[in-house]
This record gives sequence, structure tokens and C-alpha cells, in this order.
Amino acid sequence: MGRQNKEGRQAREKLPTGRLGKSSVMEAKDWVQSLPVRDREAILRRAEEALWSPKSCRNERTRIAATKLLVACLPKTLSTIRKLLNDKSGRISFERHFTLFCYLDLEDLPQDAKLRKKVLKLIEDYLMTADSNAAHATWMAGDLLGDHWPTPNSLDVLVRVARTAPHQAARESAAYGLAQAARRLSFPRRSSILKVLRIMAEDEADGSVRLVARMSLRNLSRYGIRKSPSRS
Repeated sequence: MGRQNKEGRQAREKLPTGRLGKSSVMEAKDWVQSLPVRDREAILRRAEEALWSPKSCRNERTRIAATKLLVACLPKTLSTIRKLLNDKSGRISFERHFTLFCYLDLEDLPQDAKLRKKVLKLIEDYLMTADSNAAHATWMAGDLLGDHWPTPNSLDVLVRVARTAPHQAARESAAYGLAQAARRLSFPRRSSILKVLRIMAEDEADGSVRLVARMSLRNLSRYGIRKSPSRS
């Protein structure tokens, strides 16, 4: 208890980037929950302040540590995460987004179906409104859903984004995410994803999106995953 109190006091004064940098989200959750309540609240405030501060957020170690804490403290931090994702005021905003998408893996979220649905909706809304790939944040959102959210609902989101997102960057991200998902899925769901990618490769209006879809199909073929038959 004495050691925990000391760590809590230190955390109130300075975000423990070293400890958190080496920790998984689940380890960060266990650690922060072991602290006294007032220390827990203080370190969370410090993490939020660090993410909103352009100067602090430019430090990668600080940004990663603060992001892990926000994810570890869900659902309490959901509104903060929503505000961060809605803020697109400059390059540093997209660095925040990229880092959030690195750590919002489904397996690290609480076992709460309603919360998971809300987080998935945040990611879908982000992709549907993304008009660039600044700091590779949009690409990372597609990778997150394709490779780290193994659920039918996440695939449905990627398909909707691929078909209806108004901006090219989001549709490219969806194509990449679908290809990532196809590598771990079995028939018939894999077949339906390959069909979406084939249609994108042939009929997508934007040339760069067509290229991403074609490259995705080509890369999948290297794993023995072939395109679905052409339409008659």
C-alpha cells in the first residue's frame, strides 16, 4: 500500500510515461485501478491535459502513455475520446487520432456490449467524415477495424464506408481494412469481402481507391486467397 501511495503521488506530479510505455492497456488498467481514488482521478486529468496540450502531445512517449490511460479508463473517458476524435484543428489532432486507433483494440475494451457499440460508432463516424489521411489516422482506423475488431459488426462498418463514404481517403482505408479481415476469415464471409474488393477494383470512380483495392486483392493472392469469380 505504501508503494502504491508513493506511485500515486508521483503520478499526480508527472505522467509516468516510462511505466505506461512498457505496459499493455490491460496492465495500465490494473495499475491505475490499484491507486487510491484521488490519485486515479488526478492522473486521468493529467492524461487528458497532456493530450489536449499541443506541446505535450507532440512528445510521442507522452501521447502514447496518455492514450493508454484514456482507453484503460473506459467507459469514464468515452466523452473525452469522442471530443478528441471530433477535433480536427491541426496536424497534432490527427497524431492524437492515429494513436487512439492504435490502442482501441476490441480485446482491451471492457466486456460491455453497449460501450463497444458506442466505440464502434465513433470509429464509423470518423471514417464517414474523414476527408484526408493526415498523420495516417484514417488508414489506422481501417486497420483497427479490419485486424483488431474481429466481429461481423466491424466488417459491416468497413463495407458501408467502402461503398458510401464521400471521401477517397476513407474508402481507401476501408479497402485496406477489408483485406486485413479477409486474411483471418473463412468462407462464406471471406467471399463476400472479396466481392466488395473486386467491385471496388473494377468500378470505383476514384483511381487511387481502385489501385488500393487491386493491390489488396493481389496481396491476398500471395496468401492463397483468390478473388471471387468475375460477374457475368
